[in-house]
Amino acid sequence: MNGWLYLLLILAFLYFVLVNVILVLSVRRLSEPEPLFQPASPGNPPADPATDPFVAWAEKKGFLPDSRFDFHGIIGSDQPVALDAWISPDRHTVLLRYRFNDKEWLDIASSLNDHYPLLTSNFHDALILPQPPNVLIQVFVDMPPADLYREHLKSLNYLTERFGVTLDKVDKPIIELTVQALRKQMAHIRSLPFWYLRGPAWQLLRGRRYRNRSVIELIESLPERHQ
Repeated sequence: MNGWLYLLLILAFLYFVLVNVILVLSVRRLSEPEPLFQPASPGNPPADPATDPFVAWAEKKGFLPDSRFDFHGIIGSDQPVALDAWISPDRHTVLLRYRFNDKEWLDIASSLNDHYPLLTSNFHDALILPQPPNVLIQVFVDMPPADLYREHLKSLNYLTERFGVTLDKVDKPIIELTVQALRKQMAHIRSLPFWYLRGPAWQLLRGRRYRNRSVIELIESLPERHQ
């Protein structure tokens, strides 16, 4: 029995160390994000709506292709994440589609006045690293783009009707806004006490608490004085 207990303790310690090492390396890399974004390589060609369901859906919804990049931000991998950005005709909403190996995920972002971004993602790990307090984020794991977009619009409508906020237009290059968002997020993380030791807690608890819950649900669950 003692042998199994010691083994479990050793495994727990190794997990604690490994997750925190990855956290520190990731935060350090993402704190200087400009060099991580490079023009799209030949291995990241423009997608064809005839063969790519996402592109066909984005075009059907009126989104326009904006830019494509390779993102070199994954610790331990030389392969970049293929990133392509789309923007709505009114320049209120941005789609960021990521492709890495055989995985694909989507972020949908809109900026509310007073610089409160609403981010809707279907990426499983989007909640692990804390966002600055002004970022409203909701994650629906592996949700298809059409359903994810409906959840995004539902939350936008709720926020505009409930709090009277309006939507800002995207007035800068999307890559510049993405870099700014990463810088702000990493600065926020590094401002948290003992952030370099909190990786396991964030990985195990944040997703369980917030994953698959809408911004509407999270706001409505707050005590009256916090709404």
